[in-house]
Amino acid sequence: MTGGSEMEFSLKFYSPIEDPVLGKIAKKHNKTPAQVLLRWIIQRGIVVIPKSKTPSRIKENFEVQDFNFTDEDIEDLNGLDKGRKGRMFGGHVIPGSSHPEFAFNEPY
Repeated sequence: MTGGSEMEFSLKFYSPIEDPVLGKIAKKHNKTPAQVLLRWIIQRGIVVIPKSKTPSRIKENFEVQDFNFTDEDIEDLNGLDKGRKGRMFGGHVIPGSSHPEFAFNEPY
């Protein structure tokens, strides 16, 4: 994915955390779906800032470096992206969204 690092900003993503694919991978690695997503996002080189209020959740967020995905896991996780049709917000209402280098125009 390009855009954020080149333009010096970060994108914030929301995800359907109850997806069965996440549940399957989480169970396989003895992790929570949130941990699977955090690991996947970090592994892709994307900055993530998870919201956590409790010490246990903060600790959980750090426990994502002790497992690795299989090729099948990566294929399944990459399959979660439904493209533009799966996004609730495509950025089209933001000033400048018609610019050819606008980040949300990329088919990431």
